[in-house]
Amino acid sequence: MPPSIFKDFPGKVYSGDVHMPQHVAKNIEYVGAPYRCHFGDQFTPRVLLIHNDGRQEDLHFPCKSKHLLPVRNAHEFDMVAEALKIKEGDQVKVRVPMKRRDYPRWAEVRAELRQAAENWKVELYGIEMVAVETLGGRDHTGEASGLSSHASPVELMKAYAEKRKLGGEMVQLGLELMMGVKSGGDANQSEHGKPALR
Repeated sequence: MPPSIFKDFPGKVYSGDVHMPQHVAKNIEYVGAPYRCHFGDQFTPRVLLIHNDGRQEDLHFPCKSKHLLPVRNAHEFDMVAEALKIKEGDQVKVRVPMKRRDYPRWAEVRAELRQAAENWKVELYGIEMVAVETLGGRDHTGEASGLSSHASPVELMKAYAEKRKLGGEMVQLGLELMMGVKSGGDANQSEHGKPALR
């Protein structure tokens, strides 16, 4: 149904079945879900309260979040978890980009990531390897730029920040942007005592 059919409607239309809250048109809004439904969802969960006078208010309740972490090791797990403000009890799925020559290290990497998840007290819903392909003898992780063939997106971002002499807050912001989240997070989220990214 095209939104244009409601263009002259004087009221507001609320619709569902879309997890991410959003405005479709001036007077059409998807309510969204009160919690994140899929690993990697980045929206802020909400419940929409419509008052008798027509005012609307977003309500937010503490709930588990689902996170998808593309990391290569426990150090990156900690960095990304800090940037995403992951809290105890959240559900996490990990994807590890790995080259064929590094496959013999898979058991070691997997054990290291399991330990990192345990340290953060999150529910681990799987660790999967994602094969890194090469193009023209150069891989997607940065060999063409002169960085190590083991450079991950997190390491590339950190190397860029160091080269440009950017501070810890910029590295944190870069991680947040890379992971597709908004800065600030939820005031109800607990701190883990992890070191700041400085």
